[in-house]
Amino acid sequence: MTRKFWLIVSLVIYAVQLITAILDIIGAHFGIKWLQFTTKAIPVALLIPLVDVIWPQYFATKRRAPLTVKIYITIGLACNAVGDYFLVIRSNRPSFIIGTILFLVGHVFYVIAFLPTKFKYRIMHLVSSVTLLCVSSFCTYIIVYQDIKKFVLESFGYLFFFLIESAMTASFIAQPKSQDKCEKCQHAGAVGALLIFMSDCLLTIDRQLTLFGKDQIPMRTACIMLTYYFGHFLISYSSRQWECSAHEEEDGDKQGILRQGVDEHGEVQHRKDELSFYSYQSETVPPQSWIAPVPIQAQQISEGV
Repeated sequence: MTRKFWLIVSLVIYAVQLITAILDIIGAHFGIKWLQFTTKAIPVALLIPLVDVIWPQYFATKRRAPLTVKIYITIGLACNAVGDYFLVIRSNRPSFIIGTILFLVGHVFYVIAFLPTKFKYRIMHLVSSVTLLCVSSFCTYIIVYQDIKKFVLESFGYLFFFLIESAMTASFIAQPKSQDKCEKCQHAGAVGALLIFMSDCLLTIDRQLTLFGKDQIPMRTACIMLTYYFGHFLISYSSRQWECSAHEEEDGDKQGILRQGVDEHGEVQHRKDELSFYSYQSETVPPQSWIAPVPIQAQQISEGV
């Protein structure tokens, strides 16, 4: 199958993801439960065939993502997809806790999937991002603390969740550079992790506001779900970093061969032009034996002797 076929398949999946995400937002905004149940997990679940089959087949390069990376990402996506259904029941506290645990497990598998093997994390990026994210997590925790302080388990659960979330996000930001990985894909994964972190902060605050009948975040559903879906898409997209890097190398090799061919063709053409010029000279200029000898006296007179 050609790259065009896999490109069409991926575009169809992108369209289905976009449509179901919009329907989920509409269902959440207007309280249509059946619409949420039928569309909630589809955008995340459809990332699994993209990561495991479609994107690798589209590139069809010799160097591909390790099998363990695909397995861990698939498990992480599955945990998040199942956790989505538990969050549909927003007024049920146990279901929210179960969904949060599944999200946490999924994020842990994301971190394991992209653990560096040859090189270490960039320390300065790791320290600075962890510091910033921990401060943001602490601010979010302070906002909801007054409402959850009576629930000891949930209070510690939120704190632990945000610490893991901060570490997960920082691990994507501090990914080491490598020649066999595409840097653009790594940046996409970092942005995706930040979007998921933002989505979880908004979800936590909105959850407490909803439970205790307070003013809710304007356009909260669209903000939470768009950052959530797009974040998971970018993290899944970052799994292409091995194939993208190999594809760029192969394109570079092909361009080098083409340039070499053009240079050789130009050199050959130049030699042909020289040969044609000399052949033209040999055809237009008569041989030396054809020229009549000039008498010595006439030659001396012409030279002014």
